[in-house]
Amino acid sequence: HFRPREFDMGTRLTLWACAVLAANIFGLFQSSLAQNCTGAAPVIANASSPAANTTDGAATTFTCNEGYELTSGNLTLLCDNGTWSWDGVEPVCSDIDDCGSSPCKNGATCTDQVNDYMCTCVPGYSDKNCSTDIDDCSTNPCENGATCNDEVNDYNCTCVPGYSDKNCSTDIDDCSTNPCENGATCNDEVNDYNCTCVPGYSDKNCSTDIDDCSTNPCQNGGTCA
Repeated sequence: HFRPREFDMGTRLTLWACAVLAANIFGLFQSSLAQNCTGAAPVIANASSPAANTTDGAATTFTCNEGYELTSGNLTLLCDNGTWSWDGVEPVCSDIDDCGSSPCKNGATCTDQVNDYMCTCVPGYSDKNCSTDIDDCSTNPCENGATCNDEVNDYNCTCVPGYSDKNCSTDIDDCSTNPCENGATCNDEVNDYNCTCVPGYSDKNCSTDIDDCSTNPCQNGGTCA
């Protein structure tokens, strides 16, 4: 029968010491093969990172800048035996479309910016999102007691009787229809007129011939005409 060879204690210790030495030599050999990264680390547009770890096998994680998002690749940079490499495809940080949520209202045009947006309002609207109708009545454009009604980029005035035009600033000429008769003079008023009659006529429009015989001026049987 085969019997394993037995070693004395001294031989065993010698073999153990040789094994340890061999392991150390192998480890040093492996260490001599590993190389740290010495060149400049890659730079990614619109991204930032802490100082890249140059130790062989180490990983450094980049972060897209505010207002940007990762649209492809992986943000982990590896140092692989002296060479920089990405853990997958080289990353791309793209500008986030801040207009994507349609923040601009009432027909406004949205312009994307970095981590922001700008709305170009159509006339009549204001504020960040063009959501506020500008009060066109705020300057009190309506005159002579008129009521102002706000519209989009406009207003209209409800005039009190007797006034007209956009701002109710024109007194309507109530004499324009020539209401006074028999040579009377018309005097315009607000939503009215009065007539100055020539002698012998009366009433609102001077249309009534005054009866000069009503006082019976003729005496001794005379006839008044």
